[in-house]
Amino acid sequence: MEGVFQPGMQSPVYRHPGVEAWYTLEGEQCLETPQGELVQRAGDSGVMVAGGVPMILTGTGKSVRRSLVLILQDAAQPRSMLAADWTPAGLCKP
Repeated sequence: MEGVFQPGMQSPVYRHPGVEAWYTLEGEQCLETPQGELVQRAGDSGVMVAGGVPMILTGTGKSVRRSLVLILQDAAQPRSMLAADWTPAGLCKP
């Protein structure tokens, strides 16, 4: 898939039943999970989050973020779900 975020745009708090991986082609993003934050800029190494981990994604920087996205999971499971059991600390600032 392709992921496109404007600076300041935020996802809901969500999780996938399988692994999600990104490779950012343009711009930058900040990902917060219970383990902390990870900023990824265009050309940096890819980011991977294990299945079941709650997360929130924020578009950061000054330009549109465009990423290649892969979600690898059992097709019988829903693609993603809201994660109401975790509250982010607000580590990713738009």
